[in-house]
Order: sequence, then C-alpha cells, then structure tokens
Amino acid sequence: RLHATVVAEADRIAWVGAAASAPAHVRCTVVDGARRFLLPGLADLHVHLSKFGETALPLSVLHGVTSVRDMGSDLDEVARWRQEIRAGQRLGPRIKTPGPILESAANLERMLSEHVVEPVARTRVGLATPAEAERAVETLARRGADFIKVRTSASREVYLAIGAAARRTGLRLAAHSDRLTPDDILEAGQASIEHPLLGGLTGLSDADRQAAFARLAAAGVVLVPTLGNFRDSLAVPVARAEAIVADSLGEIDPRRRFVSKNLLADWREQLEERRGPGPDWNALVPVVLRNLKEMRRSGLRMLPGTDIAVLLKYPGSSLLDELEQMGELLEMTPMEVIVSATRQAAELMGTERELGTVEVGKLADLVLLDGDPLQSLANTRRIAGILVAGRYIDRTERSRLLESLKP
Repeated sequence: RLHATVVAEADRIAWVGAAASAPAHVRCTVVDGARRFLLPGLADLHVHLSKFGETALPLSVLHGVTSVRDMGSDLDEVARWRQEIRAGQRLGPRIKTPGPILESAANLERMLSEHVVEPVARTRVGLATPAEAERAVETLARRGADFIKVRTSASREVYLAIGAAARRTGLRLAAHSDRLTPDDILEAGQASIEHPLLGGLTGLSDADRQAAFARLAAAGVVLVPTLGNFRDSLAVPVARAEAIVADSLGEIDPRRRFVSKNLLADWREQLEERRGPGPDWNALVPVVLRNLKEMRRSGLRMLPGTDIAVLLKYPGSSLLDELEQMGELLEMTPMEVIVSATRQAAELMGTERELGTVEVGKLADLVLLDGDPLQSLANTRRIAGILVAGRYIDRTERSRLLESLKP
C-alpha cells in the first residue's frame, strides 16, 4: 500500500490506512517512513539456537528476523530464553522449537563415542525401535515441544512411527529426507522437508520424479532448501574457511566476531570432517537446482532457512543471503521471496493469525527499509528500523547493539 501510516499500540497493530486519515495520538513515537518501505518481520525457518548460543537471539532481530523455527536444541534452555524474551528481559525473536532432534540410536551413539563438541546428550534423542519413537514423541509433546524434528531414522518403520505419534499428539513433523521417498513423506504426514530431497529420488524417471513432486505439493508439504549451505558453507574451500575461523578480528568476514569459542571449536570439527572423503558439493549443485526448479513448477512452496550454527552461517545476515539466493537460483520474484519469508513462513509455524502480514490486530513485528525490496532483495539489508515486542530500534540503537554483541 502506498503512502500509508501504521499505528502500533503496545505490541499490536492498531490502525493501517492513508496517512491523511491517521488517528491523532498525543503521546506516541513518530517514525518518518517517507520514501521508505515497511515489511512484516522476516522468519528464518531453520536455525540451531543452542548450538550457536544466546548471541543468535539479538543478532537475528537486528537483521530484521523477528521469528525463528529452531530445528533442534536443548528444550529447557530455549524455553527459558523464550520466556525471557516474552518478559522483555532479553532481545530476541519469537521462537518455535521441537526441543532435541530425533536421531537413529546408532548415529547418536557414534557421536557420543567420538566426543563431538556439540552437547548431543542434551540436543538429540536416539531411537532404535517404533516403541521408543512413540514414547519420545509423547514425552516431547508433554514437555511443550512445538513440533517434531527428525534428522536420521534407524529404519522406515521407526520414521513412520514418529509420524503416527506426531499426528496423535497434534504436532507437525519436520525432517531431513535424504533417505526417504516422496511416498514415505506423504505416509508419515511430514509437513516440511529440510534441505534438498535427493536420495529418495534415485532411479526415478523425469516423469515419475515430477509426478512425485506434484503429490507432495498437493498434500501441502513445503520445502526449506537451505540454499546457502552450498555456496556459503559446503562449497567454500577448506583453506578459506580455515582462514575465516582463525580470523578473530573479523577482517575477512566481520560476522566472525560474533561467534563464540564453543561454536568455533565445533566449526573446527566440521572442517576436520571435510578433510576426509565426501561428496563433491559443486558437482551436486546442478542436480539440486534442477530438482528445486521442478518442485517449484509443481507448486511446492520454497521457504527460507539458513541452518545457522553450520560452518560460516550467521544469525540474521545469512537469512538475508538466503533470500537473495532464492531469487537468483530458484528464479523467484522478489515478491515471492518476501511472501515466503513472512506470510507463508507464519503459516508453516502456525502463527498466521498473529504474524506474517501488516494487518490490524496482528503483532507489530515490523522492519522499515531504506530501499524497495521488490526492486532488489539486496535492499532487505538497508534497515532503517525494527519494531518488535513494542520496542522500536532505530539505526543508531541498532549499531550500538551490534557493537555490544562483539566478544
């Protein structure tokens, strides 16, 4: 809407309309939006909060990311952070979380035996049988998990048992699907596919692959492709990644200064893993992009997520990278990308009645930009101000807060 005024009272949008008709408010903060552009707060649909650490919370907001879908953390820790954010004691986004990731028992045992840096005993649950899967989902539902996240499964039967238990408890299911077929995904009632779907497509003809994508789209399944994992992490030469990790002053990438010592240790561990044999990620990109474009043509929604805590991925700023790559690599229009990061993201998180659009009665999570994002998605970086939880953060305060987050 052109030449509009938005009035927020406390943390809600109270009025939207023509500037000339705006109601008078005696005591209010007036923000000049002339020649500026107002968006709903953006959402990052794939983050790992416990792994990155509490700095991820303000960093997200200060880049216009006012909602996140955590994809595997210490449930008690994230619940405490969420309560502190709600109470105004901490600056951070609105959070949906599954608590710990569900894993194959063998995979978790391997990580524990290798003494990996990530505190997997708190952030993952190992499952070997369908009965264990059912108990784990029921326990997480009682503890307040918002949805269920699966990374690896001991078997197809365990995966389907997780899906059945999630449906019984009313929780949506998100999962990696590299070893699952589209029909498995549909049978389990999976709501979102995390990362590109590859393994389950092996051997399918072009026609069968496209028909499978159409079935997923018709069922309302969405894909969070985490595109930036390829260009900004997996495909980065090891020598360059090592240099960034070692650069404590952030001269190569200023965002490095926000990374904690614990996460740096994890990143070094990720680098060591990449020294051994592994996929040629650059060679996989054309196949991934072909599949993603076919999925889009089939009507499958593509939504943004960054996988922060993965090597060289950063809260907030990596989401803005992701939006640009969705436009460039998936040939989405700027409007399609913005809608995916706002209204459609809220629909996936079940918050569409409260968030995702600028409407009277909704929460006033808003981002004011100095450039038109429909002309260029790069303009999402030109942040003039952020309104979240009734607090307006202007350019000056944003700069001050970012500076204060450096260790």
